Amino acid sequence: MSALSYRRGSIRLFSGVLLSLSSFVGCLVDAAADEGTVEIAHEDIHVEGMGWRTNRALKKALSIVLQDETASAEYGIALLEDALWVLEDELQSEGYLAPQFVARIETVSGSEVRVGWTREEGLDAQPPDSGLGIETIVFEIDEGMLAYYETVTVSGLESLKKFSPENYFIPGDQWLSTKASRAFTPRRFQRSQQAILVSLREKGFREARVQKSDYTINQVTGAVDAVVEFELNKPSLVGEVVLREEGDSSEQALLEVSTLQEALLPRASQVFSPSWLSNYTLDVRRHFRNLGYPDVRTRVVVSPGEVIDHNQLVDIQVLIERGGLVRIGRIDISGDEVVRSGLLEKRLSLKTNQLFDADALEGTQRQLARLNSFRSIEIEFEEVDIGTRNIAVRLEPLPKDSVHLIGGVGSYDIVRAGIHWERNHLWRLAHRLEVDAMVSLRKTQAEVAYHVPLLLNRNVDFFTTLDWLDREEVSYQQKEWGSSIGLSLPWVRFNMNLTAQYNYKQLEAIQRTFKSNLTGENSRVGSFEFNVRKNELNNPVNPTEGYQLFANVELADPSIGGEVNYDRVTFGGALHKDMSNGLIGRFGLQHGFIRSSGESSANIPVNRRFFLGGENTVRGYKEGEASPLDPAGVEIGAEFFTLVQIELEQKLNQTVSLVIFSDSVGFGASLSDYTEPEWLFSVGVGVRFRTLLGPLRIEYGHNLNPRPTDPKGTLQIGLGLPF
Repeated sequence: MSALSYRRGSIRLFSGVLLSLSSFVGCLVDAAADEGTVEIAHEDIHVEGMGWRTNRALKKALSIVLQDETASAEYGIALLEDALWVLEDELQSEGYLAPQFVARIETVSGSEVRVGWTREEGLDAQPPDSGLGIETIVFEIDEGMLAYYETVTVSGLESLKKFSPENYFIPGDQWLSTKASRAFTPRRFQRSQQAILVSLREKGFREARVQKSDYTINQVTGAVDAVVEFELNKPSLVGEVVLREEGDSSEQALLEVSTLQEALLPRASQVFSPSWLSNYTLDVRRHFRNLGYPDVRTRVVVSPGEVIDHNQLVDIQVLIERGGLVRIGRIDISGDEVVRSGLLEKRLSLKTNQLFDADALEGTQRQLARLNSFRSIEIEFEEVDIGTRNIAVRLEPLPKDSVHLIGGVGSYDIVRAGIHWERNHLWRLAHRLEVDAMVSLRKTQAEVAYHVPLLLNRNVDFFTTLDWLDREEVSYQQKEWGSSIGLSLPWVRFNMNLTAQYNYKQLEAIQRTFKSNLTGENSRVGSFEFNVRKNELNNPVNPTEGYQLFANVELADPSIGGEVNYDRVTFGGALHKDMSNGLIGRFGLQHGFIRSSGESSANIPVNRRFFLGGENTVRGYKEGEASPLDPAGVEIGAEFFTLVQIELEQKLNQTVSLVIFSDSVGFGASLSDYTEPEWLFSVGVGVRFRTLLGPLRIEYGHNLNPRPTDPKGTLQIGLGLPF
């Protein structure tokens, strides 16, 4: 660090005169410079010739010239050429390899100058001087020919099953492949080859290489015929793996390394790949970081071993340099003003003077994240001396209040709209209050929730809720209000979330149109409820791979505050599989039943019976219609059900998909019919549009065996996957 200091009263008159004179001259220079300078703002720059959407995207790309979209920059030749370079790069990356540009510059007086540009020769005319006053700059674009893949021939990889190298060049997951989606650029052509090599090396072909690569472009149509030939060589398997420590030959060190080598022994016939080697050395380093050696380094020596059954064994030697043993010095926390310091300190797995521990460090980050009070958590280190490091925890708190709008569409509710309000950092204890309100053409709903994270310094969150619901069902008006209190526990080892809660609710089923002998209009329910959820999807809103599981158990009894007795159980899951070329298979299965130790008609509220149908269950029926009927043909709900859903979704392009589906449900009005359920079957087709909120679905379900009062089919609209 350097410092600039001065002594008061030491400036002499002569130096003061010089300073005054230099300041005056500087002002004259600055004034002259300002007189010839014109600032051009982002809103005064326009792009034409590529259609509204593309023009807007290209103008947005020009913000890099102005630093951001709200800034302005000094007009001049440098600005024009920088902007044209950016535009050409953007167009060439989309397959327009030889676009042409004209910059139309309009002055304040109304005159106009047109200047052409090429990358090789620059501007073909002198742009107007800034002294004339520049009003707008319009970049006119003639994109020229679009280069696109017509054919791609890949050879040398025929022995690999279920591997389609052509898809690395041309999207193979779309039925309707446009020229734009098959756009060609030399850079993209090379990147595709490198991506194939990376994939081959992950499959064990570490010596794979490109033997031949060529392409021809039709200068009239833009069609590109590409040829690529690969050479695989022998697949590689992990051979002998030896860990060796550099610089420490003590018996204790040798024993530790030998023990670690046994613990990390690779499985038989392990494919040798860059990712396997990276993960293996990461495990080695993590082991020593957890022992207090944060600076541990590994060096890998790879050598060919034997050839067995046409497989090349790869022998690996991992050389370990531990570095020095490090202890934690001072721990500084910033950005913690919204939470009491004592609360944060209890969440720190690392303590002063303890050995450095990588797992404890990650545990600290997880514990702080569980408070749900911070937008970001950064941990930095400062070396005090060879064996000590200070830790700085930088926290960025969430805002005290946040408001979000909620919306959605559905066949039954038609349109849903609402608001979510959240207040954070209550009492400076990381408590959180949430209020949700939602209305639709069928429903009005409100909920207030209070959250207490990490109750009693344990890995358990506490919550309590107040909720109210008024909803028009297919055969009655549903009203519910009440409260819940419970605990939530993330089971990190199995990536599951567990909740247990007590519910006290008043249920009403009024304006009923059915005549069956079911429980009265009002039911007071006291129940214990348990939930288990596991989510292994590759995308939360548009999954193409993975699965999810759930189970819910509700146990109601008069002894815990209610007046009815029942057990309600539902469980199920969904599987999503990317089959090939944009074809995605989805399979969903759910089962549920409700029983009572007393008379079911007197103990099972109508609100707790199962009413299926709608855009997310049996799509040939409106919501609630796929359920048992009374003698008058009115829906009364089921005491058990089994729902099976199968879908095949084929991508047509990057936005639109075509889907065919089958929904089947078996149910019964009473558990006595459990072995002989009544089945309803629907099949249908639909179109899906991928959005940031999930797929927007328009689907028609046709009923294969409708009952006399059932519809032949139903048009459904929904947002998000049905299962």
